[in-house]
This record gives sequence, structure tokens and C-alpha cells, in this order.
Amino acid sequence: MDLIGALAALHPQSSRVTLKQWLASGRIQVNGEVVRRGTSEVAPGDRVALAARASASALIELPGQLRIVHENDRLLVIDKPAGLLTIATAKERDRTAYRFLSTYLAERAAAQNSEKGYGRAATRGREGAYDRAAARGREREHERTAAHGREREHERTAAHG
Repeated sequence: MDLIGALAALHPQSSRVTLKQWLASGRIQVNGEVVRRGTSEVAPGDRVALAARASASALIELPGQLRIVHENDRLLVIDKPAGLLTIATAKERDRTAYRFLSTYLAERAAAQNSEKGYGRAATRGREGAYDRAAARGREREHERTAAHGREREHERTAAHG
């Protein structure tokens, strides 16, 4: 019997697409060896196993200077080194713990949604994600500055009116 047939027999609730995804991601082992080809022959007595899925957060890396101490659905605890800003300043907007964590959480959510079939995760590199996050941050800052300027103009008009 071929491996895809053995998997279908072992996991009748799973679609063939899911079985092929398991094979492609290296989650299927035959006698302790990772096998990626569904056409591989499986003999009686061979041990076929499905390895646990790697968590989405394990696939996404933070910059070397940040380390996750604890993470669950409600809490993320990090070890932030001295010298790395927590939030943006006028001089430094991109290399902050907040920016890195925001990007990390967005990528993790996209990966989890992709795993659940809600859409495809972005496949661009980390720099692309940081560039997009930085651009969004600059847009928000521009909007805040413009709104503040309009408020000040309104105050000046009201004071002289």
C-alpha cells in the first residue's frame, strides 16, 4: 500500500489535501524517518506516525536582542535588553521593542489564520514586514500631527473670534 492510502485509512476524517500538506510539511514519519512522498510504499508492520504541528510562534523569530520568557493566549513576557527603546521617539521610530513585538504578533496571527484556513500568511521577508509596519506607523503619526494642527487652528480661531 502507498503512504497516502495508509494515511487515509489512519485518518479517515482528513481530506487528501490535508494529508498532502502533512507530507509536504514533514509531519509524517515512517519507522521514525520523515517521508514526504505519498507514493512511498508502506509494508505491513511499518509504523506510520503524524508528528505534532509546530506552533505558529515557533516559526516566527524575534530579533536576536529580544527573548520571549513566557507566552500564552493572553500574555507575552519578554526580556528586553538595555539600550533597546520600548517605544518610538522622534529620533528612533523603527528599532523598538513595541515595533518588533507588533510585527511578531501580526505575523503570528497571520500564520495561525493560515493554519486554520482563514487566508494565506504573508510570505515576504522580515524586512518587508518591518517596512510595512514602519509605513503604517508613519501614516498614523502624520494623521495625529495633522489632527493636532487642526485642533490648534480651531483654538486660535475661537480665541480671536
